[in-house]
Amino acid sequence: MNKRELAAGLFGLLVCLSACDFNIAPKDATPTVQILPTASLTLAPTVSPTAAATLTPAPQVVLESPTPTATPAPPTLTPTVTETPGPYEHTLKEGETLGYIVQLYGYTDLSVGAGGIIDQIVALNDNIPNADILPPPGAVIIIPRQTPMPPPQNEATAAADQATMAASTPNVVLPANTTINQYVVQPNDTIIGIAQENNVTLEQIAVLNPDLDFFSCNFEFPGGGPGCNVPLVVGQSINLPAPTPTPTLSPTPSGNETPTATPTYAPPLLVFPPQSASAPAGVFTLQWVSVGVLLSTEFYLVEVTDTTNSQVFRAITQNTSFSLPDNLIPTDGTAHAMNWTVRVVTKNEQGIYRQVGGNPEIRTFTWASR
Repeated sequence: MNKRELAAGLFGLLVCLSACDFNIAPKDATPTVQILPTASLTLAPTVSPTAAATLTPAPQVVLESPTPTATPAPPTLTPTVTETPGPYEHTLKEGETLGYIVQLYGYTDLSVGAGGIIDQIVALNDNIPNADILPPPGAVIIIPRQTPMPPPQNEATAAADQATMAASTPNVVLPANTTINQYVVQPNDTIIGIAQENNVTLEQIAVLNPDLDFFSCNFEFPGGGPGCNVPLVVGQSINLPAPTPTPTLSPTPSGNETPTATPTYAPPLLVFPPQSASAPAGVFTLQWVSVGVLLSTEFYLVEVTDTTNSQVFRAITQNTSFSLPDNLIPTDGTAHAMNWTVRVVTKNEQGIYRQVGGNPEIRTFTWASR
């Protein structure tokens, strides 16, 4: 076969293959993959547990049931006071009490009430937190001068005086076999503190100590009232009834017993601030009179309501005073009308407080903004 014949044969072969339309991809060619569109998914944003729930802080004191709050009376205008002579200045001596001191300056009316001389002295002296706690000997306190008062003009005044004397007369009979203990007065002792520490009543002390002056005390109140100040001298001996042991009974429970009601207390007598007082833009101490010796599970519940912004503050204590926190002072440039009260409560195993005393008085004061 010559070259011409060989070329003609190759040409025919190529024509034949072209007619068959064979597409042979190169061995190393990469196939093209077509991607079909898919529906897009919208995912809800993931919410963290912290962002999902807003935690509300638990109240300071949880009560068993809500106690209605009385609508406060509008603040009264502070009357204009005419000029009067300056107050007395008294330097304290060892063993002196307010009840003894005021008598040195001619005061004889120590009856209970927000306008009494004892309350006035506590309000005028920043170094006297309450009527039972005085500064150390050597300190100077201010005592207001007497305001001339007209003599009694009717029988109603005389009847009121007789009622005051009756309230300060002990009306208790001690058993004939009562054991008497001797208590020696210590520095800073008060008659109310001695009664509480020894678990006795003021009337019992008055019966056993006729030489003590209980004229300023009102035995209708467990704490004797805010004006109860019996002069005491350090080293003085006071007769006290010995505690009587209480027999313990152990009955066999049947499972159907009716729970015994918790003994109740008289409502605390509020002392300071007085009704409708005007307080400056600073912290101060609420004060009231003791209702007696509290158990370890019993407390005074202090409740302060800002009626201007409806905020309620609650706290518990076993003292007869409570210093209001700085964050309660109004800061919006206007004076706020405030309610305050104190009640006796007891705490159960769940931490819930239940009122065990009588319904207390609700007082109001106006608190200036800082």
